[in-house]
Amino acid sequence: MSFDVGRAAPGPYHLAARILAGEAGRYPGEAEPADAAGRVCEKLRQALAQLIGFDAVLLLMRQALRRTVGDFPFLKDVDVAVDGCLEGLRESVGELDPEQVREAVVMLLTNLIGQLSDLIGEDLTLQLVRDMWPEITSDRSEP
Repeated sequence: MSFDVGRAAPGPYHLAARILAGEAGRYPGEAEPADAAGRVCEKLRQALAQLIGFDAVLLLMRQALRRTVGDFPFLKDVDVAVDGCLEGLRESVGELDPEQVREAVVMLLTNLIGQLSDLIGEDLTLQLVRDMWPEITSDRSEP
């Protein structure tokens, strides 16, 4: 996976960080990255299920989570439930520093965006993200 940072959008890490920050910004009183992550995954699950099917979405999400656990072992007890939600995320992050949780969630989203790009292509992936979060992808400046 190789996103062209200068052409259409920031790289997948910065795109994932923007998505999470944008979703968290919709609920200003909410300080938990886990809550924003749940909303992001729900939006992605709904949109992707129409495109690639629900089973494929679950597979991509589980693979992205598996790749992320290596760098963030506190996610080892999190699972992608049959409804596509991140089961056990809130419990796994417990009293951890919110910045550490945010970083883990951004990496999870980065892995998911990367896998999706490998599957359906960069252009379609970016279009899908733009459709879901137009306010985030319209500004090309880094977060």
